[in-house]
Amino acid sequence: MAQKMAKRLEQLKVDNIVYEIVEIEKPSLGSEGLGDSEVNESMILDRMGNENNGPPSEVALLTAKALGISPQNVICKRLKNNYQDVSLTISIGNDYKKLFTPPKKT
Repeated sequence: MAQKMAKRLEQLKVDNIVYEIVEIEKPSLGSEGLGDSEVNESMILDRMGNENNGPPSEVALLTAKALGISPQNVICKRLKNNYQDVSLTISIGNDYKKLFTPPKKT
């Protein structure tokens, strides 16, 4: 699923945003693994936004919109030691099918 998401992001055209996949891994929470099947709704962790006050970054919100992820599922959570300069982390949930379905034209 992660490989499929990486391919989708590489093909995504959102304004002038260029997606570079830094790492693909199964997320973990502390010492317990957090498998994809345990996450109900897909979410985006905005690694550059301000955790204390302020909305998520425009890049995070535009990416969420392009993928069909609710803006409520975009959370600011900075990384300690962000040596790879990661902007976003996408966690794929049980609603993964909608992430790979082209949006309906209105």
